[in-house]
Amino acid sequence: MSALLGAVTLGTLGALGQGDEPARESGWIPVELYLSSYVYLRGTVNGVATDIVLDSGAGATVVDAALAERLGLEEEGGAVTALGVGGTQGASFLGALDVELGALRLRVPRPVKLDLSGVHAQLGRDMPVILGQEAFRALVVDLDYPRARVAFRKPDGSEYEGPGHTVPLLLAPDGRFLVEAEVEGRRAALALDTGSGDTLDLFRAFTAEHGLLEGRSPVSEKQGGGVGGLLTSRIATLRSVALAGYTLSEVPAGFPAEAKGAFHTEAMAGNLGAGILSRFRVVFDMPRQRLTFEPGDDLHTRPFRRNRTGLHGQFREGAFVLGLVAPGSPAAAAGFATGERITRLNGEALAADTWRLVVRRWVEAPPGTELTLVDEEGRARRLVTADYY
Repeated sequence: MSALLGAVTLGTLGALGQGDEPARESGWIPVELYLSSYVYLRGTVNGVATDIVLDSGAGATVVDAALAERLGLEEEGGAVTALGVGGTQGASFLGALDVELGALRLRVPRPVKLDLSGVHAQLGRDMPVILGQEAFRALVVDLDYPRARVAFRKPDGSEYEGPGHTVPLLLAPDGRFLVEAEVEGRRAALALDTGSGDTLDLFRAFTAEHGLLEGRSPVSEKQGGGVGGLLTSRIATLRSVALAGYTLSEVPAGFPAEAKGAFHTEAMAGNLGAGILSRFRVVFDMPRQRLTFEPGDDLHTRPFRRNRTGLHGQFREGAFVLGLVAPGSPAAAAGFATGERITRLNGEALAADTWRLVVRRWVEAPPGTELTLVDEEGRARRLVTADYY
């Protein structure tokens, strides 16, 4: 399964910390890596405690419409269109927000109100606030995935000291942050997206130019979702991906099949998600246009996450509803079909607040694991996990 939550393009909407109380350094702040990928921090917005997700792929800070209503935030400045991985979605500007993260005080001048209920349906967890690119543009963001912590620092006088490699941080025409990489030896400018739980998605133009799917086998499909709706992609395994002097082997990657959304562009080769980024301490220094990658101890030993069932879907009305059964997968061989409703997986009930964790645990189980799935009529079906792409 895949939840593509980054790459929300809204343009450069303002600068942080330009009011009476400028931004300050935070020191190290603990983070929760939900599903081992999504960076959740605990902070406050206008004095109200809330979860805040750090997303380098979001063109602006976003407040979920439900939270904006609960806080009584008023719209200012009219409507805007958000371009997400699934397509476009209507949004609106809000008045300035005061955000606190540890000792850090930020004033976000033009946040955006966006209905994130579709993201919640795919992720299995609320995403009340997304702290986007404004923070990365104004501050040095030191995101230490291996130690589950982040620090925000002033750009002046902040120098990295450690064994990592530093490379240029580039900008795409739409403002997304890029890093130069190599995909099976081909140069590729990849967007840096801490809001994506995937490893890598390679876009249609780059894929076609280099014939990356020609003769490649096996190839299957996956389904993800986020702002703008769902997105279907082909999925296969790359021999190698290299960035900042580090090379990773046998990397699962998505190849979006639909000509829509933020992934339909020729301005960059693809989108680099937390499936790769989380193997590093990544220091974003946009003010000086540089990136530092410091590898964790498990850079080459941690297996990449893989769906080994072929089941993709969302939780709706008390059940996990299948939206895609991947071709060539164990689920396809066992006769599963889209629209089926699963209520129990290997003896565990699927509930609104825990389904994503349960589904992930079992769909990514090691090859050869036998699973029993029970539908809402009580009928039990079995499949055995396997690698199929």
